[in-house]
Amino acid sequence: MNKKLKLKLTFIGILFFSCMNLNAQNFDLGIAAGFDRASLHLSNSAENNLTYEISSIGTYNINGYLSFKDNGFWGLSVEPGIIRKGWNQSYNSNDQKNKLRLYYLQIPILSDFYLSDRFFISIGPEIDYLISAKNKYDSNTQDIVKYLNRFELSGMIGISLKINEFVTTSLRYSHGLTEVSKDFIWTNSEIQNPDESKDTNRYFQIILKMRIKNWQ
Repeated sequence: MNKKLKLKLTFIGILFFSCMNLNAQNFDLGIAAGFDRASLHLSNSAENNLTYEISSIGTYNINGYLSFKDNGFWGLSVEPGIIRKGWNQSYNSNDQKNKLRLYYLQIPILSDFYLSDRFFISIGPEIDYLISAKNKYDSNTQDIVKYLNRFELSGMIGISLKINEFVTTSLRYSHGLTEVSKDFIWTNSEIQNPDESKDTNRYFQIILKMRIKNWQ
């Protein structure tokens, strides 16, 4: 395990276990569902250097959540659930796209900073575990789990508005800190000078949360 990953996991552990010291006076339990716009981000390569085109997809997430707010401006939210990530790719604009669809168990662990009773900003890690991955062509579907990393760590940031005491809506952005695949090579349009590139998931999200239980 490299040093950077150890530091990331240490940070997650400190944030998660800090909830053990909370005074359970204001907890919310609920469900959440979101519409996401997901894609793949490649480092060390310009888009016009790739031998194929990558485009984003519309997708979704379904979660539960448990959130705490203290008597001041700080809160903590843990949101276990399932999310579908992925992208489309084609070798030129005339080709039929093949569709990459990746399904993860996810646990965002977010610190919430309240600017008012209704408006707050959230930031924190997202921990994912890959449960299914398919590459869909016109004629067949390929299982690609063995080519991908099972665990994924991402950073998430968002803004939220409490519409009323039961409903909250949020706009979020998540970007992977660990790579999607075990080994990724990109080439330029003439297939010369191959080089390694980091590939990471990213997505924008509009999410609606519904509170079903409160403890005060």
